Amino acid sequence: MITKAQAIELFGTVEKLRAALGLKNRQAIYQWPHDRIPANHFLRIRYELRPEAFDENGNLRANKSR
Repeated sequence: MITKAQAIELFGTVEKLRAALGLKNRQAIYQWPHDRIPANHFLRIRYELRPEAFDENGNLRANKSR
């Protein structure tokens, strides 16, 4: 899993993360807990949207590409 801050950093902005996940508004992201994001969104980011940002064990790589 990744934190909300890591997810935002991975996409650059809250708006870009919102758009990538297909959420209707940014408030959905602001309602996530700080320490992790919902599992369904993590899985989309991990396997569909930014698989290159993770290693084979699902850990966020040090050099994240946007």
